Amino acid sequence: LLEEHLLRLEHTAHYFGFRCEVADIKDVLTRFALKHPDGSWKVRLLLGKKEELEIEGLPIAPLASPLNMVIADKPVNKNNPFLYHKTTNRSVYDEYQRKKSPDAYDILLWNEDCELTEFTNGNIVLEIDGACWTPPVTSGLLAGTFRSQLLNQGKIREKVLYISDIKRSTKVWFINSVRKWVEVLFIK
Repeated sequence: LLEEHLLRLEHTAHYFGFRCEVADIKDVLTRFALKHPDGSWKVRLLLGKKEELEIEGLPIAPLASPLNMVIADKPVNKNNPFLYHKTTNRSVYDEYQRKKSPDAYDILLWNEDCELTEFTNGNIVLEIDGACWTPPVTSGLLAGTFRSQLLNQGKIREKVLYISDIKRSTKVWFINSVRKWVEVLFIK
C-alpha cells in the first residue's frame, strides 16, 4: 500500500503547509528495506516542517485473534482536524489509550452523535446481514490505507454506524495496513 500511504502523506503535508518530496521519501524507504531484508516490519516515517525525514521500524509480532477491545467512555469531537490526518499529534488518541483496560488491545471511539468512528490504531468493520460496513470519514476518522483499498475493491462499504450496531453485527474486525483483518471481541 506504498502509493496509498504516499498519497495520504502528500495530502496531510499540503493541509498543514509542509513540503513533501515523494522521490526523497521513496529513497529513504528503499534504503530501510535494503537494511532489513528479512521478516515483516512496521515502518514509521516522519516528515518534518523543513522536509527532514526520520524513519524507524519494528518487526511485526503475530497477534492472537480475536483481539479484546473496549468502547470509549466518552465521545470524540468529529470536528477535530487531527482525526482526519496521520500526524505525530496523537493527543486525542493518547487520552483514550491512557484510560483503557490493560486487558484490551485497543479502544473503539465514537462521536457526539453516537456514531462509531475508529479504533485508536485502526479502522472498524462490522458484518451486518451478510455485508461488511465501515463508518464514513465524515463521522470523524482517519481514512486508513487498507480501508481505502477494501472500499475500492468493493469488499466493504461505507455507512453511518452506531454503537447499537455492534450488537446487531455477526462479526467485528479491526483493520489496518499492518494487521489487515483481525477479529474483535468487546470486553467490559
